[in-house]
Order: sequence, then structure tokens, then C-alpha cells
Amino acid sequence: MAVKGKRAGVLRKSRTRPTKSVSIKDQQQKILDAGGKIEAPPEELVRNGQFAAAFVRPRFEKNKHGHLVGFDLSFNLADEHKGLVPKQILPRYEEVLDGGVPRIDMSDIKPQVIRIALFPEDGRPAGSEIVLNGCMISRARVQEIVSKGNGKESRNVRFSFTAYVEQDKEIVNFAAWKHSELIWITMKDHQGELQFGDENEGE
Repeated sequence: MAVKGKRAGVLRKSRTRPTKSVSIKDQQQKILDAGGKIEAPPEELVRNGQFAAAFVRPRFEKNKHGHLVGFDLSFNLADEHKGLVPKQILPRYEEVLDGGVPRIDMSDIKPQVIRIALFPEDGRPAGSEIVLNGCMISRARVQEIVSKGNGKESRNVRFSFTAYVEQDKEIVNFAAWKHSELIWITMKDHQGELQFGDENEGE
């Protein structure tokens, strides 16, 4: 059964806009000028063709085609992600980084094959990785994130999304026990038909 049609090429921008367009780079310079500090990004974002991300939470849902498992994933974007994430993402990253809008919702990302691993090296122990084959991408957004604490302020541009796949025992076990973990992932466009419809678009 082919996947239900998706509104390709549609970008939904947040209605909330800054009163003045100020780039994150300019904001960071103001923090430094005022004696503040900029939180350094993680030393390593990419290793062995994989990039670090957070597995925030699992979702267990059902549509007319069956039971689905959703993986809520997120990571801070950087230039190092070029060639490793769907091509639609980085232009949106640049737009938010330059102060155009604080958030852009996306609905034009093709189904993906996402490989999730708890370790970036080869020789991983059994049960520490899984492949989400032909997953639908929902709730995708590129958004400016401001964090404050201990006299420091950090501003990052984050990509977050939910990857939905058909439920099976291996996927359920991984989702139930491996969430809230730092993970390493790869993404590539899925080829061919999918076996479930996209009924999970939402906030």
C-alpha cells in the first residue's frame, strides 16, 4: 500500500516574529561586549559519518493501518551537518541563524532511513543500535533555542522531529528502554513505497 500523499514543498513559518531582526551572531557579540560568556558547543558533533543527537522520548500510537512507534529526536545544527541531513534543512538553519525568523515548521522532508546507535564506533554491543527503515517525518522544525544559567547564555539553532515507523518487538524494546539517551544517527532518503499512511502531523 502506497503512503498517503503529503503536502510537498510547504514551509509553515511561525506567526511569532521578533520585533527586530537580529542575527544570533550579533546577539552573541552583545553578550560578550557586556562581559557575558557564550557556552561552547560540544567538541564533537560528527564522527564516522554519524552525528550526535538526543532521543527525547518515544511515542506509541495507532492509525487505521496499524500500530506505530515514534522517535522524538533533536540536535543543534552546525555547518558540519552539510551532506548528512536532508538538503531542505540547512537553508532553514541559515535563515534562523541570520535572524530572519525564530522558528520554521517543515513538512517537505521525504521519508527517511535513520540508523540510531548508542555508540559512534564499530563493534557495538548487541541491542545498542537500530535502523528505522522508511520512517515518516512529522513535527519537523528548525528553531532558535536560548538557554540561560549560572551567568551564561547560549543561543543555538535546533532541528527537532518525530520519526514514525511500524511497530515491531525490536523497535518497541529499543524505544522503551533507550530514550533520554545521547545517540548517534545517520539519515538518508528512503526509496520505494511505504506500508503505512501519514496521520501523525501535529504539534
